[in-house]
Amino acid sequence: PHAPAKEAIQTYDTVKENWVPGTLYEYVHPRDERRSEAKAARQNPPPMPPPPKAMNQGPPQNQRPLTVDQLLAEPEIPINAPSQSVQDAIASVFNSLSVDNIPEKVDQLQRHVKPEDYQWLCYYTVSRRASREANFHHQFITFFSQCRDKKTLFHRLINMTFECLRLMMKAVDEAVHSSSHRTALKSLGTWLGLITVGRDYPLKSKS
Repeated sequence: PHAPAKEAIQTYDTVKENWVPGTLYEYVHPRDERRSEAKAARQNPPPMPPPPKAMNQGPPQNQRPLTVDQLLAEPEIPINAPSQSVQDAIASVFNSLSVDNIPEKVDQLQRHVKPEDYQWLCYYTVSRRASREANFHHQFITFFSQCRDKKTLFHRLINMTFECLRLMMKAVDEAVHSSSHRTALKSLGTWLGLITVGRDYPLKSKS
């Protein structure tokens, strides 16, 4: 639009799209105001928006699923742990067990383990050995088959296997994503079959 005569000082209102009464400075220096406003905006920029939240960080620490070791470390049935020396002796037997020294290791175990330790022995065998060392399942079965109280021991081994499977089923959904969960479940299932059906022992549904 054409500016009016200077005698009638007016400024153009961009909002109303019309000329309105104004001052001489607004008429003569309209660009100076725009420059001042731009300078003020540069000196006082608007605050930056907060950064976006990172994706795929997983649940909080206290809500993360338990690992296989954590699941199997807390049995729901009472198990009295033997003395530390007996635990060390049992671990030593299994660490050095081989096909060639099974009779020797059976004698070594029976010198240290008493009947009241069988519950812990069998839970240790299932949770710490059979669930991890599938290649040694047959070796473990041969070992217990030569023990003095093999009938009692195998009965305890079956019960402890069911207990470990119950614990693992608490986090069965993790088997979809965790290879360690899948491996443990597969090893325990194979072990249960070997010490029951594999020995002509019926696998009862009430178990």
